[in-house]
Amino acid sequence: FLGIGAGMRLVDLRDGTWAEPAAPTPDIRINWILPGTEVTYDESSRRTVIFNLGRMIAYDAVADAWSTIVEEPTSPGWPTCLGPRCRAFATTIYDPVNERLVVHGGQYQDTSSTPAVQDDSVLAYDLPTRTWSVLLEATEVQQAD
Repeated sequence: FLGIGAGMRLVDLRDGTWAEPAAPTPDIRINWILPGTEVTYDESSRRTVIFNLGRMIAYDAVADAWSTIVEEPTSPGWPTCLGPRCRAFATTIYDPVNERLVVHGGQYQDTSSTPAVQDDSVLAYDLPTRTWSVLLEATEVQQAD
């Protein structure tokens, strides 16, 4: 579980107790509104994965350690990351059949001067090969509200 400015907290689903991990939560570029859809559990690596604004990080509860999986190139100013893989407000899930992370929808910017683009495409990230692929092209790309 993530809280804005609070870092990550762990909950034991068996007894409902909360704990703070020893490992500090790294910068994950959380928006000021975090719907929570950026977080998923990767069953194959047994890690909690967060994807937002071009950065994908993973938390290993057994080791109490974070690692960076993806770090998209950044540009000066805001936004720091441009293009479809630098989306915010996307939904991230784990695909257990293909053992990959799947990202759907969200918003991104093409340039630092353009409004955000709403995108409904579906991307997949293969952890072992560290490669992205497009599963479904965007059906409609529009300016976000």
